[in-house]
Order: sequence, then C-alpha cells, then structure tokens
Amino acid sequence: MNGEMQAALIAALTAALPALRAQLHLTQAELGAAVGVTGKTIYCIESGRQPMSWVMFLALVYFFSFHRAAHPLLNMAGINSALLADLIGERAIQ
Repeated sequence: MNGEMQAALIAALTAALPALRAQLHLTQAELGAAVGVTGKTIYCIESGRQPMSWVMFLALVYFFSFHRAAHPLLNMAGINSALLADLIGERAIQ
C-alpha cells in the first residue's frame, strides 16, 4: 500500500472517529485505553491537533473490526470488509 492510499485512509478514519466512538458509546478515554493511548491522544487526533499515525490507524481499525456496530460506519469511510481482511487478517472480521 502506498503512502497516498495510507493518507487517504487515515483522513477517512480521522473524520469518522467521533461517530465510531459514539456508535459504541465510548469516551475518548475508553477508546484510548482500548488501543493503548490516552484519551488526550484521541482528543488531539479528533480535533486535528495531532495527525493519526499509520500504527494508530491499524490499532483503531483492529479494535473496531471486532464491533459489528462499527462496520457500517467503517464502510461509509471506505474501510470495507475486504480492506479490513487485507490489513488485519480474515479471523478478526468474521
């Protein structure tokens, strides 16, 4: 995957992140704890104060892949099941 595609996926997930959190009824602190960062980091990413890294993108996608309620929002962001399977493996999204 090239850098341009990574940047587009990161931008899409960054834009969808507040809605994904809301869908799962998670605070920024709860989501941060689930992926190994602070709630402040999630706040900074959502507010545009800090760019999302590729590693953070993968951690978030992996987390959301286990929550079927998040899948429609991921699809709307262009992160569909086929892409999830490529990024994190088939087992996580079954």
